[in-house]
Amino acid sequence: MWPHDPTSAETQARCDRILAANPSDVLALVHRGQVSPLLRAEALAEADLNRAIDLEPRNPALYYIRGVTLNRASDLEEAIGLLLKGGEIGGKAICTSEPDIVRWEGSDDAELLYMAFRGLGGVLEEQGRIDEALVAFERAASFQVIAQADLERWTESEMQVGRLSEAVVGWQKLIQVEARANYHRRLEECLRWLRVPRSVCRECRP
Repeated sequence: MWPHDPTSAETQARCDRILAANPSDVLALVHRGQVSPLLRAEALAEADLNRAIDLEPRNPALYYIRGVTLNRASDLEEAIGLLLKGGEIGGKAICTSEPDIVRWEGSDDAELLYMAFRGLGGVLEEQGRIDEALVAFERAASFQVIAQADLERWTESEMQVGRLSEAVVGWQKLIQVEARANYHRRLEECLRWLRVPRSVCRECRP
């Protein structure tokens, strides 16, 4: 299908035309469901994404998209569960110093699993479920390959954009690479701010 732009009225118009001819076109439903709420009501987006899942109820990508679009942890957890049913999936996210720029090495399913863990962590953090967010980001981090110098810049970027749970996981990785008093101090500050139990952070134990 065409490269869709969720902020474009043209995407919505194309989806409308396709769905008028075939109301069960899953990809058109998904693309229209991702159209910005500035252009289309969220309730209509939810209806499209629900319809897509009704048509393909075992497709983890659809749960991932609905979870990210509507900020639903339950959908992201469903996507993860479906992906893991075939056993543990391997792959590598080769990271740069920018938090959201990665080069994936592995299967499409493995990349979706990585992204689902990252998405789940973000949604859980927004809901104030910090300990669960940390667990999700730790699973995402298990896929990541990143140089120490890039990781130092990355954790600072995560702090700036507000994903503090992901920043904590980054600091944990830095401490494992090279124990520096400054990293310990910054991690302790993060944990205090988040009110995370010390038991969550193994590296912080005396």
